[in-house]
Amino acid sequence: MCRLAGFTDTRVSQKYNKRAILTAMRNALLDGGPDASQVWMAGPMAMAHTRLAIQDLSDRASQPMERGHHVLAWNGELYNFRELRAELTAEGFTFESDGDTEVALQAFRRWGEDAVVRFRGMFAFALWDTQTHTLLLGRDPLGIKPMYWYCRDGLFLFGSQLRAFLQHPDFDRQIDSDAVAHFLRQGYIHSPLSIFRHTRKLQPGSLLRWRTSDVRPEEWRYMQPEAWGYEQPTFQVSEQEALEELDSRLREGIESQLVSDVPVGAFLSGGIDSSLLVSIFQKLSGKPVPTYTIGFEQAAWNEAPHARAIASYLGTDHHELTCTEADFSALLSVYSDVYDEPFGDSSGIPSLLLSRMVGRELKVALGADGADELFGGYAKYRAVHNTYPAVRRLGMPGLAALALLGRFDPDVVARWARVIPASRRPTNLAVKFEKAVRALGAANWQNSFHEASSVAGRAQVMALCGQLPERLAPLPPPAFDRRLAALSLIDLHTYLEGDILVKMDRASMSQGLEVRVPFLDTNLVSFALALPDHFKIHGGRPKYLLRRLLDRYVPPALTHRPKQGFALPLADWLHTTLRPALEDMVHRTEVQEALGIDAAPMRKLIDHFLTNRPSADAALVWHLYILHAWHDRWMDNAHA
Repeated sequence: MCRLAGFTDTRVSQKYNKRAILTAMRNALLDGGPDASQVWMAGPMAMAHTRLAIQDLSDRASQPMERGHHVLAWNGELYNFRELRAELTAEGFTFESDGDTEVALQAFRRWGEDAVVRFRGMFAFALWDTQTHTLLLGRDPLGIKPMYWYCRDGLFLFGSQLRAFLQHPDFDRQIDSDAVAHFLRQGYIHSPLSIFRHTRKLQPGSLLRWRTSDVRPEEWRYMQPEAWGYEQPTFQVSEQEALEELDSRLREGIESQLVSDVPVGAFLSGGIDSSLLVSIFQKLSGKPVPTYTIGFEQAAWNEAPHARAIASYLGTDHHELTCTEADFSALLSVYSDVYDEPFGDSSGIPSLLLSRMVGRELKVALGADGADELFGGYAKYRAVHNTYPAVRRLGMPGLAALALLGRFDPDVVARWARVIPASRRPTNLAVKFEKAVRALGAANWQNSFHEASSVAGRAQVMALCGQLPERLAPLPPPAFDRRLAALSLIDLHTYLEGDILVKMDRASMSQGLEVRVPFLDTNLVSFALALPDHFKIHGGRPKYLLRRLLDRYVPPALTHRPKQGFALPLADWLHTTLRPALEDMVHRTEVQEALGIDAAPMRKLIDHFLTNRPSADAALVWHLYILHAWHDRWMDNAHA
C-alpha cells in the first residue's frame, strides 16, 4: 500500500526546478507511505512514490520499480500475486523481490495492457515505457484505490491525491461549479469529476494511455460491474445452496486478503457485516484476532456495547475507543488535510479516529465496506423496492397523501416525535422524513433512488448553485426483474466509489494503515449481483442471506437488531462546537463567490438551522461548512 504521483511536461517554456517540484509532490504524500520514499526521473517523466511496506519489507521492493524499459509505481494489493508469479516463472521470468509489485510489473511486460484483467485486488498504478514515452494509468474495477489525472497545455499530472497536484506551480486550480453542485446535493464528488475543472478521477475499472505526443489521453473501461452478473440470468439455486456459495466465496475472499508480511486486524462495529467478517476471520486464525471499534457518548449513536458482546463471544483481542465532542472539535483542524477534496460524510471523523487507534498497533486491517451496497442493506433499498411501488399502486390517493405530507415542515414533525420514547424514536427523523417525501414522490424508480440517496433537494441545490447536475446517466432496465441489482450498480458507481471508499482510504492512509475490503472481492461481487432480490430483502428484512449466514457463527440474540450506521450526532455538534464558525461563515461572500454559491439563500438556510432544532438541514449546513473549510485550507494555502 502506497501513494504515488508524477508528471510529464512537454512545454518548451517550463521554468522551474523539476526535481524540486517532484520532491514537493512526494512529500505531500508521505503520511500514506511512511516507510520509504523515492523519486525517479528520466526523459520527460518525473515519478514519485511513498511506501507503506506490507509485502516484502526489504528495500528490494522499493518503488518506482524498473525492469527492462518499464517503470512502475503501484498503490494497493494484488491478492493473487503468488499464482501469477508461478505462471510467469514457468515462462522464464525471474524475480528480485518477494512482493506483489514486481509481479504486476512483470505481468505487464508479459501480457501488456491485458495483464490488468488477470489482477485480483485493489490497486491504482502508473506504468511508464521509457522507449515509447507512453504512460499507462489504471484503477481496480470498483475504485477502491484512487487515481487523479490532469491534462492541460502539455502538462500532464497524475497521483493518488490532489494535494500532490497543488505543489506544481502551473496546476490550474479553477473550481468546477458542476462538482460543487454535486457535492451539495450528495456530500461527495464521484468519478470522473473532481473539485477542479481540469482534473478528473480515473473511473473504476479503467485504463488511461498518455503519450507525450498526444493532445489528450485515451481512457477506456477494461471491466465494469455490469458484466459480472447484472445482465446475466439469476442463480437458480435454493436458499441452502445460496448460503453455501456465499459462505465459500466470502471465506475464500477473506483468506486471500490475509496474505501479509505484517499482522492483520479487523474493524468490528457489532453490525451484521463486520460481525460476519470477524467471525470467519477468527475461524481462520490460530489466535485471537485484534478487533477495534469506535463508540459514542450518546446511547442512540453507540454501537460499542454490541461490538463488545460479539468480540467476547468470538474470543477476539478487542479494543474500544469513544469519540467525544472534544475529539470531533480536535479532528476538525486536520479534516481538510486528510480529505483534500471536499468530503461531506461526517463519519469521516470517527473513521479517522478509528484509523489512528488501529494505526498505532497495526499496518493492515479488514473492513466490511460494500456489504450494504451488494445485499440491500440500506433503508433506501427497501423504500424503492417495496414502499415506492406500493405508493404507485395506490394511484391518485397515494400521490395526494404525499402532496399533503410534503406541506409539513420536517423540523416540526421531528419536534412532534419527541412524544415517542427516546429508545424507540428514529435518529435524524427530520432528515429521514424530508428525504422520504422527496423519494416517494419521484417520477420513476431511478429518480426515487437518486432522491433517497441525496442529502439536499433539487430546489435547495438550484437556489444555492443555480444548476442541478445529473447524478448518473439512466441505466438500462434490470434484467430478469432484479431491481435490487440495478440499485446496487447505481451505488457502486456513485456512493460506494465517491463516499464509502474515499472515507476509509483517506482516513486510514493518513495514519499509515491499509484497509482491505473482502466484501468487494470480485468473485463475491459477481455472485451478489446475480442473486435474485428475495435473497437480499425477504419479509421486509434487509441483508437476508447475510443474516442467515451469520446465524451459523453467532447467536441471533447478539445480532438481530435494527441497523444503526456509523454516524455522528452532527446536528447537536453543529449547534455547539461549530456555531461560531457558522455565524461567521455567512458573511464570507468572497469565498461563496469563488465556490459559485449564492450568498443570500445560504445565509437564510444557516439562520433557519441555527434557530430550529432539530433540523432536516443539518447535513447540508455541514457540507457548506466543509466547502468553506476546504477553501481556506487548499485555495488560500495552495502549496502548504
